[in-house]
Amino acid sequence: MTSYNFKKPTVFDIARRMGVSHTAVSLALRDSKRVGAVRRARIKEIAREIGYYPRAAALALRSHRTGCLGILLEGTGEELVAESGFSSPLLYYFLGQCRARSLHEYVEFYQPSANGSFQPPRQLTGGVVDGMLVLGYVDAGLRPWLQGQGDRYPWVSLDEPGALAVYSATDEGVCQAVKCLVELGHRRIAYYGGPKRFTTHRLGFVGFRRAVRRFGLVVEREQWIAGFEAGEPEHAARQQSQWAQEVLGQTPRPTAIVFHGAPSGRNILMAAVGQGLSVPRDLSLIGIALAIEAQRGPPFLSTIEADFGGMVGAALDLLLGRIEGKGPKQKVVRLMPRLVQRDTVAPAATGPAGGYSNRVG
Repeated sequence: MTSYNFKKPTVFDIARRMGVSHTAVSLALRDSKRVGAVRRARIKEIAREIGYYPRAAALALRSHRTGCLGILLEGTGEELVAESGFSSPLLYYFLGQCRARSLHEYVEFYQPSANGSFQPPRQLTGGVVDGMLVLGYVDAGLRPWLQGQGDRYPWVSLDEPGALAVYSATDEGVCQAVKCLVELGHRRIAYYGGPKRFTTHRLGFVGFRRAVRRFGLVVEREQWIAGFEAGEPEHAARQQSQWAQEVLGQTPRPTAIVFHGAPSGRNILMAAVGQGLSVPRDLSLIGIALAIEAQRGPPFLSTIEADFGGMVGAALDLLLGRIEGKGPKQKVVRLMPRLVQRDTVAPAATGPAGGYSNRVG
C-alpha cells in the first residue's frame, strides 16, 4: 500500500527559493517596510506559488488581525449562481483582487430577517475577518446592527447606502443612454426599471426623469415610465411582456426603450417582435445589463455596463483604510458606467432595413 506524506510549505521553503533569511520572509509577509517593496512582492508571489499561507490564528495573536476580508451577500449560493444580477461579477472581482493583494477572503450569505428575528453575520461577530464588503440590499434588521458597530467592525457598502459606500452611477449612465438616443433622432423614449427598494433601480428611474427634463422630451403617458416588482422570475417576465405589449400597441408609441436588466430587455424585444416591429429599425433598445448576458444570442443588446472591477477596488481601498485607522469614516464613491452600442440601437425611423422581426416579405 502506497503512503503519501504531504508536507505543508513553510517560510523556510520560501527563504530557500529567494536566498534570504526566514526572518526576512516573515517580515515581508507581514508587509514590514524593513523589506523592500520589490522583494516583498516577490516573496508573496512565491508564497502563492507553493501554497503557503500564514496561520490565521498566529497572525491574529500577533497583530489582533486575521489578515482576512469578508464579503456579505444577501440570499444563498444557489441563488447567486442562477441569478442574472450584479452579484456574480462583484464577487468575482472581490476574490481576484483579494488574492492580488495577498489577502485572505471569506464569503458569507445573509438571509434577511424573518418574523422579527435577526442573526448578525458570523464572519464579523466570530472575529473571522477584519472587515467586510456588504453587497446589495441591506434589510431593516442588518442595517441598524451594522451602523451600531462603529469602528469595531469596519464595512463598506456596494451599490447601497452606507457611511462608506461605492456606487455605480446608474443615473448618469441612463442619462448618457438617453443622450445617445436623442442624438439618433429619438424623441419618444420609454423606461422600464425594477424594484425601487434597490438603490440601483431607484437611480435608474431618477436618471431617466432627469434626462427627460434635460433633453426636453415629452412622455406621452405616465405608463411609459414603469417597472416590475420583486418576485419570482416567471412573474416578472409576465409583467415585462404585458407592459411592452400595451405600450407598443399605443399610438403614438415609443421609438426607443431604456430598460434595467437583460431579462427585461429580452422580454421587451420578444413583445416587440410579436407585434410585428423590427429591432432596431422600428424600436431601439438599450439597458443596464451585464456584457455576458447582452451577448447570449442575437440580437446583441446595447448596454450600460457598470465598472465592477473599479467598484471593488475602490471599496477595498476604503475598507483597508478604515482597518488601518487612516481612511475617512464617511465617503461615497461613484463610478461612471460605460455605454456599449451593439445590435439594438439605430437612428429613429431610418435604421437599417431588415432587423429582427417576424414580418413576412
